[in-house]
Amino acid sequence: MTSVAPRAAGRVRQGPTRVGSTTSVSWALPAALLAPMVLFVLGLFVLPFVMVVTTAFTDAATDSWSLTNFQEFFSRSVGWTALRNTLIIGVGTTVVAAAVAVPYAYGMVRHPRWRAIFIAVLFAPLLINGVVRVFGYQLLARFVDRVWPWGDLPLLYSLTGVVISLVVFMLPQMTIAVFASLDRMDRRLVDAAQTLGAGNWQVFRTVVLPAARPGIVAGSIITFGASAGSYLAPAMVGGGRVPAMPTLIYGSVSGAGSWNFGAAVAVVLMAIVLPLMILSLVQSARRSAP
Repeated sequence: MTSVAPRAAGRVRQGPTRVGSTTSVSWALPAALLAPMVLFVLGLFVLPFVMVVTTAFTDAATDSWSLTNFQEFFSRSVGWTALRNTLIIGVGTTVVAAAVAVPYAYGMVRHPRWRAIFIAVLFAPLLINGVVRVFGYQLLARFVDRVWPWGDLPLLYSLTGVVISLVVFMLPQMTIAVFASLDRMDRRLVDAAQTLGAGNWQVFRTVVLPAARPGIVAGSIITFGASAGSYLAPAMVGGGRVPAMPTLIYGSVSGAGSWNFGAAVAVVLMAIVLPLMILSLVQSARRSAP
């Protein structure tokens, strides 16, 4: 009887693992993808920011380091007026946008079948150019003021008009921020509160508002920063009668040719807005962290 020798099992030799090459590939691709954005941010944000700060602290007459431009800003009444109006515009726009956004976002959460329509109505104004939107608001304000039988309405050339026009711009950002918070809310809490006899206002105050608070904070930071730094609405709706810091910057540079003073105004504005933007980024990072 012929015996068949069993076939020896072949051993597959594994080459040495190249840890160094794998590690280099793992960071090379993200670095290559990130490099264009880093260059973009450095070229169009960091360097201009440094140049603005340097110009603000430079005396135009002596070309030396000085606080003259800031002293001029805080010693002129137009500087304080522009600062006050900018804060009023930022706070007013934020409050009105939040008051509209919270119930609107809650409607998006409670009625998911209608959510597409809610979103379409919310973002429809953004499909139109900003200048066209502001011009359309001017025409509408003139028409309403003409047919309104009980005196003049402060819809144009006033802080009220500027705030109303800015709310249209800022409402989508505020609404989406609030919606992101309410969408994570446990709907059973609302049902439980209603089962226990709570009215609609009590449910809204005790359940919905606490759940929406993180979104309100994040949306308020973004809305305040964007509205305080807006030039279009104060310039067109204000019509030169509502001095704000963005219009003061533009007028100082383009009209008077005072680049150093305009840079100082920009630094004061950035000192108000930039910390809020950084706070918004920090909060977003904390919410996204596991």
